[in-house]
Amino acid sequence: MGSQFMSSDDIVRLLVQQLQAPKREFTGVPVLRRETDLELWDARLRLSLADYNLTKYVDEDVPEPADKTSIEWKTWHKDRTDVFKVIFNSIQDTSVFSAMRNMDWDYSKMDPYVTYKKVFEALQKITPETIIEVHNEFHTISRAKFDTCEKFINRMVYLKNKMEARGIKESESSYLLTLISAVRDRSEIDTWPGAACPMISI
Repeated sequence: MGSQFMSSDDIVRLLVQQLQAPKREFTGVPVLRRETDLELWDARLRLSLADYNLTKYVDEDVPEPADKTSIEWKTWHKDRTDVFKVIFNSIQDTSVFSAMRNMDWDYSKMDPYVTYKKVFEALQKITPETIIEVHNEFHTISRAKFDTCEKFINRMVYLKNKMEARGIKESESSYLLTLISAVRDRSEIDTWPGAACPMISI
């Protein structure tokens, strides 16, 4: 019958691996002060998180593993905490912090997904006019208007998040149809160097 406990060699090996693991560095995420900062902030935040495959923590509420003694739970907890800290450290303006607190945001829960959504809710003015404006821009966006695929993708993700912050949640098929429509006219962009977009998910 095998032992249920880790041997001393295994413990030492695990500790060495943890000590040798490179420290995560999230750089380039600007401070949030006003709504006009959001697009650049969102793009740089996502680029920084993408280096460690962590963007899912702002796109969805990643479920907590059941076993708190497992490696999966420890990884989930570290990832979630790191993403929260990146977002929280960018909220250095007291007016932004207060606006989020007034919207029932509890920073002590250290929830990156909720915090990310509250940033958009707190900084964006929601009126019927702004809802229509964002919705129309998203559904009429064209890849040909952007000189790089990265800028096009960043803009689509930003507009999608703005719509959802305003309570507009569409189906994945609707998002896909909008994406297909945005890139359907390849004649204007096929001649650009490196213009082709990779498979993307919004």
